[in-house]
Amino acid sequence: MTFEKYKPFIAPSILLLMGLLASLPTLQFYAQVNGMWLSYVGMLFLPLVFYIQEPGKLSLRFAGLVGLCLGVFIFIPSHLILLFAFYCFCFLVIESFIGKLNRLAMVLMVLASPIAYYLFEVFGFPIRLMLTKCATWILNFAGFPYQSMGNVIEINGTAFSVDPVCMGLNMVMTSMLGSLILISFFEKNKKQYFTNVGLLLSVGLTLGLVVFANLFRIIFIVLFEAAPETTLHEVIGLAAMIVAVFFPLYFFLPKISNYFSTHKVTPSHLVSKDKSNVNILLKRSLLGILLVSLFFANQTHPTVVKEVLDAKTRNVKIEGYQKDILKFANGLEVVSLENDRSLVYIKPQYEYRITNHSPLICWQGSGYEIKNENTIEVGKYEIFTAELIGPYDKYYTAWWFDNGKNKTIGNFDWRWKVWQGEESFRLINVSCRDFSQLYMEVEWLIDQDLF
Repeated sequence: MTFEKYKPFIAPSILLLMGLLASLPTLQFYAQVNGMWLSYVGMLFLPLVFYIQEPGKLSLRFAGLVGLCLGVFIFIPSHLILLFAFYCFCFLVIESFIGKLNRLAMVLMVLASPIAYYLFEVFGFPIRLMLTKCATWILNFAGFPYQSMGNVIEINGTAFSVDPVCMGLNMVMTSMLGSLILISFFEKNKKQYFTNVGLLLSVGLTLGLVVFANLFRIIFIVLFEAAPETTLHEVIGLAAMIVAVFFPLYFFLPKISNYFSTHKVTPSHLVSKDKSNVNILLKRSLLGILLVSLFFANQTHPTVVKEVLDAKTRNVKIEGYQKDILKFANGLEVVSLENDRSLVYIKPQYEYRITNHSPLICWQGSGYEIKNENTIEVGKYEIFTAELIGPYDKYYTAWWFDNGKNKTIGNFDWRWKVWQGEESFRLINVSCRDFSQLYMEVEWLIDQDLF
């Protein structure tokens, strides 16, 4: 009797295990990526987010997504695409044997990928700078004579920086996970299921509330002079998230559900239970083909698209610098220019990629901590700057994007220009041990016609 109870779960469990083993190279690769541990921790809360919305209603809708990912992989051999293929395969197995999943499956797939980490590392930089300026303006308006520079607010000689910990992956991921749990709670209790528009509005509302919560978090941290890694610092952050994110979500999510939800669920007695030998054979064949394809795709040891230098970048020369072309195992080529004063890296940029080896990520991968991010004006140009804190040394670094015609620091700006037909951009990253030396090097380099 006990065996009969669990018999329907044997086949999907075996397929999920085989899918896991087939995708092991990709999962091992991402186990080493900064920030992915948050995604894996988030998986512990799956029972609170994930549920079978329509038990018994079998579907092969994720088969097309698995096939699409594997097809795109042929042209863009990226680990990220294979990770999405693995997630979609797991969803396909569940829906092929047990029932149709709720819409949160797709949202969770994005959150449990490196996209979240990369987006908040790269695009969160200007948001942190904006929050610092807004917090300082509010404090000044209230009569507090605080000053800000970049992502740092100074009070009585003590500096408080708005680092990624304050406005980055930790708080955003926690808030997003909390919003998904609340959505799942409302759906189960009210039997109203958010539409795609409803989910999009809920995610957008959550992100907006996170930014708003961080603004007030920064203000109260500065007012109470709550230094990082202290109990008061953490309490203020937790209180800001509960009061400014979760309470409003608890109030507004039902309102969104009233306008953007559906009650449509197929009654169990109307669910088609076609168990013909032909359909069963076709389903098993499809799952088998996708599983084998997933295995062989992972065995090719995927890398990102080979980023070979174009002729203009390869031929860059700067007087007084010793040039070298660094070649990495994943196919990436980088121009390195060095002298006794500074180190310059020139990296190719691709408009369809999220990170493009941002210094915020690459320097962390080299063991450095990013501190005191800022934007400064050098002549008529604006550039990013930051401090690189290593175990035994400290550097100052600056970077911008250049295509020979335009120089910019806008991640959306340079991509838009390329989509409009302009020449590809390169990342110029300059590092020195002394900030004044860095400024002089940048001042000279940014006016050079490198391409």
